[in-house]
Amino acid sequence: SDTAEVPDFTGMTAQRAEQLAQQSGFTVTITPVPTADHPDGLVFQQSVSPGASLSKGEKINLSVAKAPDATPTEDDGDGDDDGNN
Repeated sequence: SDTAEVPDFTGMTAQRAEQLAQQSGFTVTITPVPTADHPDGLVFQQSVSPGASLSKGEKINLSVAKAPDATPTEDDGDGDDDGNN
């Protein structure tokens, strides 16, 4: 069967990664992962290593960084959640 080399999707937007996957003959599944460690909206992890040979039509799971839900930062350190410092 037809195989192709898996692209490196990391650092791309989900939309760009999907386009690239289509061009390469793969299907990608985008999973948003709340994290502050990576730029919002960019792929930071993929289920198949870049450069691997994979049959066309295979699915690759991509983790896309999503800004964590905003937590109130005004009341840091005072021990309560009322927003009053």
